[in-house]
Amino acid sequence: MALFDKEIFEEKLVSQKFPDWEKRFNPNLGNPQRKKMIGHHFNIGFKYYFKQSGFEGVYLGPVYSFEQSRSKINKIELRSGQVYRLEDHFDIEKSNSNMFGLRLGSQKRFYETLTDVFIYVGKRVRVESTQDIGIRNNIAESDFLVSKYSSFFIKIGLALGFYF
Repeated sequence: MALFDKEIFEEKLVSQKFPDWEKRFNPNLGNPQRKKMIGHHFNIGFKYYFKQSGFEGVYLGPVYSFEQSRSKINKIELRSGQVYRLEDHFDIEKSNSNMFGLRLGSQKRFYETLTDVFIYVGKRVRVESTQDIGIRNNIAESDFLVSKYSSFFIKIGLALGFYF
């Protein structure tokens, strides 16, 4: 759990890929309702403990993290020259973040619990695919605008665990 998660420098737009529309609409046309879906997160790395006292004490280690968040948004349809949102057809928007960094922390055991307080600094590369709507071959469609961002970040967190 991150208690603090902050971009150190403003997130920089690296690239964008637009669909090839004959006419592009405002993506907020028809008040789209985004519904959050379950995403996932995982970390992989190792910890080097400065004192050889098992898995306790101050540590430092490289970490790779991946996060994905998803939401669904109504597709569109063109009827009598008007654009409408469909109630039962959806596009899935995604945001994927790859994070590389160093984690400095302190881990302690107390009875059957583990506490880990840490600072995690590094680089985040995020790729978002968001719904973009327009007309192609006289048909109103939705496609995806793909944007890539890059930034440096700092996280301060607390992890609690149980062992037996």
